[in-house]
Amino acid sequence: AYTRTFGSTVRYAYESREIGAAIQSKTGLQDTLFFWLDEPEILFYADRLPVSKHINTFGSVLPGGLENLQSGLNSNPSVILTYSGTPPDWLDSFLKKNHYTQDKSYSIATIYWKHD
Repeated sequence: AYTRTFGSTVRYAYESREIGAAIQSKTGLQDTLFFWLDEPEILFYADRLPVSKHINTFGSVLPGGLENLQSGLNSNPSVILTYSGTPPDWLDSFLKKNHYTQDKSYSIATIYWKHD
């Protein structure tokens, strides 16, 4: 069904499921997720509370949404999920200051795990 639905982009569907399952297995129900990605399937499979609004499309923040997006970091999320590649400066600074470990196991996203 995935291949028929997604065609040549089927890896996005499979990786979304795998990323969601990884987040679910490595976090508790009370853990929060900062989500900056246009892959809602990940949220479904992760079954964790997102602290950021879905206000971007393909890495571009929708008009007026940057402050709203950044406010999600105030809750010190357990997991930060972004597009693959270099995060914007404001996010990179937050990640370095708050001791997150980068996980680049997937082609569609980068996962940052919080260290206590």
